[in-house]
Parts: sequence; C-alpha cells; structure tokens
Amino acid sequence: MSSTKGTSRIFGDSNSVTPSSYILSDALLETNSGVELKIDNLINNFTFLESLDKPFIECIIQIVDATNFIEEHRINGNEKIKLIVNRSPFKESEKDKIKWEVNLRIAEVMGYVRNTPTKQFYQFRCVSEHMYINASTILVRPFQGTISSLVEKICVNDLKTTPFNINKSSKANIQGIYPSIRPIQAINWLMRNSYENKTPFYFYESIFNKGLVFNSYTNILSEDVYDTYEYKPQFKYSLGTKESYDEVRRRVRKIVGDFGMSKLSQLSRGAYSSTLHTLDIATKKYQVNNFSYDKLETLNKFKPFSDNHKILDQNYNQLRKAKNHFISLNSLAFTLDNYHQPSSPTLLTAEAHLHGLKFNEFKITIPGDFELTVGKKINLDIIKSSTLEHLEEEGSFIDKYLSGTYIIYDITHTFDEEFTQVCTIKRDSLGVDINA
Repeated sequence: MSSTKGTSRIFGDSNSVTPSSYILSDALLETNSGVELKIDNLINNFTFLESLDKPFIECIIQIVDATNFIEEHRINGNEKIKLIVNRSPFKESEKDKIKWEVNLRIAEVMGYVRNTPTKQFYQFRCVSEHMYINASTILVRPFQGTISSLVEKICVNDLKTTPFNINKSSKANIQGIYPSIRPIQAINWLMRNSYENKTPFYFYESIFNKGLVFNSYTNILSEDVYDTYEYKPQFKYSLGTKESYDEVRRRVRKIVGDFGMSKLSQLSRGAYSSTLHTLDIATKKYQVNNFSYDKLETLNKFKPFSDNHKILDQNYNQLRKAKNHFISLNSLAFTLDNYHQPSSPTLLTAEAHLHGLKFNEFKITIPGDFELTVGKKINLDIIKSSTLEHLEEEGSFIDKYLSGTYIIYDITHTFDEEFTQVCTIKRDSLGVDINA
C-alpha cells in the first residue's frame, strides 16, 4: 500500500494540482537474514541530500515505531533500503510522469527518542551502497592513463558501480602510484589535477541521473538553462489549470543565505590574480606563471569586482602576490607525465573558477521538482524590494543586480506533508556591470 502525501492536492486520478504532491509508492527494508519488509507505514518523513561536492546520495528517514520493529528484526545499521517515490503531474502540464527508485544502505541508526510507552522514534541515515565498498577498500597499485579513464576504472572495478556519465575530455596520459588511499579519495586526488578548458571537474551522484557523474565546469556552463524561477508575490493563473501548475512550480517561496560577497576572501584565494611557481627536480628548471582575471568563461556576462577599487594602486586582477602556488615536477620520473604535470600552469585559472563561484550564494526554497539536479543552471528573477502597492502591480520591476544565472550546487529534497526542495545556488559573475 503506497503512502500519499499532500492528499488535498491530488485528484481522484492521481494527477497533482501542485508540484509539491508526491506518492511514496514503496519502502522496502532487507534485513541481515535476507527478509524483505515493507516499512512505508513506519516512515513519518524522509530527506535526500545531493551536492556537487558529494559522490554519494544521503537520506535521513524518520521512523515512528509502535510495533517494536527495531528489536523484532534486529536492526543494527547496515540493512538495505529501497525507496520508490513518484508523482503524476497535472495532466495538462508539460512535465511527464516520473519516478525515483533509490537503493541505499543504512549507515547509522540515530536520534532515538522515547517519551511515551507506546512509541519510539529514531532515524535511519542511509547512503549509497558504494560507500560501504569504499570504506572497506584501499588502493595500493600503479596507474597509467588519462584521468577520466582512471576515474571510470575505479568506479567500475573498485566501487562496483556503473557511472551515469564520465566526461572523457582529458587526453594527456599520466603515470604514478596510488598512495594507500580509498577509491573515492583516489578519485578526489586525481580530480585535483583534472581540467577541461582550464576549468575544474566535479565528482558527484545525482538521484535523477541514477549514478555517479564526473564532469567539468566548462561542460556545465555549456548546458542550456534548465528553467527560470521567480520570487514575486502575485499569481496570475487560477489553481487547477496547466498554467497554474507550471507557475507554482517555478515560484520561489523563500530566499536566505550568507550572500557571500567577500572580496577579501576571494582575493586571498586567488580568484582574481595569482602566481604559480614550479620546480622540475630532474632538470632543475624553475618557472613562474601568472594569472590575471580577464575573460573567464562564467555564468553571467559581467565580472564580479569593480575596477574603481584599487589596492596599492593596482586593480584586483593585478595583485599577483595575493595567492602563490608551488608545484614540484619530475619530468624524468616516468616515460609519461607524472601526477602534477596537468596542473602547470592550468591550476591558476581552475582555482579562479573554483573560488569565483563563491562570489554570491543563496538558499532558495521551491516546490519539489523530480527532474531538478545539482549541476543544473537556472535563471533567477527577484523582484525589487518595494511597497506592497508597487509589488502587486503587474510587471513589477526586477532587481537586475541580484537576478541572473546561477548553478544548483546542492539540494535538500524533503518529503513530509509535501515535497519541497532547498537549493544552494551559486554564481561567479553578474548580469549587470558594476562599473556602469
């Protein structure tokens, strides 16, 4: 028997009036003895977490146990969990029927509360199954090949999982030895020297894509904008229509965040200018490379700093001593390049991209969207702060400074009385010229 949330928003034919409705079609737990149990009647709510920084899916499931389930089935924190969640959007919507089927393993039983004799409360913290394999494996072996091919081999051969997408743009062959590290740590270690068009790579897992992704920032930037989300007070269409469904789906309920506009922090991390020092210990060749922010590939058109503010009579992109990097090379160690070679001098631009993305950050709360994933680009239209009378006017003015194109960096998918998402969105640039 499936569990339906947001019942008031679902028609008799299971078509949703609003995007925040969902159906927990199935929740199965496999015990250590191999017995499969339906636990949807025990689940009060659950939350999925995914991030560009996380090569796994995490899920927190709130359990309400009035049947002594944990003792009867000897739950101890490594059981398999399968959740099937779906929603049939309103029949006139452009969005098709979609379903999530997520296979996880319990990593921890936590948050135990007992304040009544008839019930006990606790949580299952679940993670992707390859995290158990990662925790029990160490890589101590030589490697040779392109970084993307090495990442794919670790995923398939060591983590025993089929990736959804491996960006194979890297062509240079490298050679070395894995220094007694776990598979995911080995991928992160390789990723530190992975670049495409002088942009860094991300290694993450997506629920919608059903697998691990190894992708470059330049490839993310080349994708089309997923959708435009709006923060404004009024609704134009009546509830129950196709237009209303899509209008509600794109409406931002809340915006919060640290904002993140800190030139002091970004300067010191090399977002605008930096220097790389390399020493080839085989040939004793010392070389210096400099980076100055000019025309980086970014989410928006305009750079995130002003040319009018100078430090020591220099613009931000001239302060090359703000951040120094040091790399030791050994050109004669192997017949191929060694581990550090791809970083010279690409590291400087890649670091500028990484820290540039911290220029502006928000958390937005929106109705649930089964197809929204980390790594997607979105447009955000934020209305100007003004009087209530002006805000209610049709065609109220958009705040062009805060609006623009952002990237979805992480998502907290919450399934409770309704399905909502809290998305951390970031950008590295502006849609308007600061100097204008």
